Amino acid sequence: MIKNMKKIIILSIILLISNFCFSQYKDNFILSGGFGFALPGSGLNSYKTGINLNADFQTPFSNTVGLRIDLQYHSVPIEEKEVYGYIEGGRLNLFSFCPNLTIGSIIYKDINVSLALYGIGGLGFFIPSTSDVKTSLGTIREKTADINWGINIGVRGVSKLKNKLGFFNEFGIKYYNKIGGSESGKYIEHLNIGICYFLNK
Repeated sequence: MIKNMKKIIILSIILLISNFCFSQYKDNFILSGGFGFALPGSGLNSYKTGINLNADFQTPFSNTVGLRIDLQYHSVPIEEKEVYGYIEGGRLNLFSFCPNLTIGSIIYKDINVSLALYGIGGLGFFIPSTSDVKTSLGTIREKTADINWGINIGVRGVSKLKNKLGFFNEFGIKYYNKIGGSESGKYIEHLNIGICYFLNK
């Protein structure tokens, strides 16, 4: 699995370089950054709503298909339960790196669109880590920084504000599982907003 993931990342980098060198859209790129809510799903029932930070770089292959490289950070606190008594710590931090394919209407220099909507899908690496949980019954030691594989899907809407600036909102779902592990995978959702900068000539 890890070899396949490495191949996907290498292929994404090759496509990115090829697009930069040869595509008719090579002068069009989008840098985005934002923040929002991280919403734990199945497999993370002991956690509650936290924060999400994201940054991504996007380049098109055509006026409807592109490649997007995502870096995201989720941080969700453990949900206090009476069975544990007093709780301190236990926050889950999740870093992810995902190359994604984007499909839909996208704003670029040569396309006169003021509002765009497109879908996102891809595979990547996920690195979850958790802090120790201190309770009235003692301290529970947690594992940190295991490498997981995962899937990222979502939808983003972009509104053009000025010539080179835009505003976006996005909803996404991530599924991740330990490479070679036998445990069930985990889901986490994000709902965020942010700013896009259009790097075109």
